[in-house]
Amino acid sequence: MDLLTEPSFVLEHHSAHEVSMVACGICHADAYYRGDYGAGALYCALRFPQVREQPAITALGLTMMMSQLAAGVRVNHKRTFLHYVRLKSLHPVEDGETVTVPFPDGARVNASFDDLGRLTEIRSS
Repeated sequence: MDLLTEPSFVLEHHSAHEVSMVACGICHADAYYRGDYGAGALYCALRFPQVREQPAITALGLTMMMSQLAAGVRVNHKRTFLHYVRLKSLHPVEDGETVTVPFPDGARVNASFDDLGRLTEIRSS
């Protein structure tokens, strides 16, 4: 995340989801929770072993999850996608703005991104 390369940053320029995901990575948390309290929101990093113990993701599951993320969260979708599939011990193949992820069962996910890292298309086969 670019903001971590600077000695300081303006928080308003980054979404709370971006900062929360980075905090989870730094703290080795499994997830984060957003609690709305009316005047704002509290984000909590969580260690939740059940998340770690979930079965491996399927190609269809990855496609659905990334589609939901792209529709609702302002983050760099390409970076998020690449880090997530690597975390799941998958081996993405990058070709410019297209990423292909082969799965052990022979399935594949093909994802395309624009030059700003936004998801433009995702399909599983």
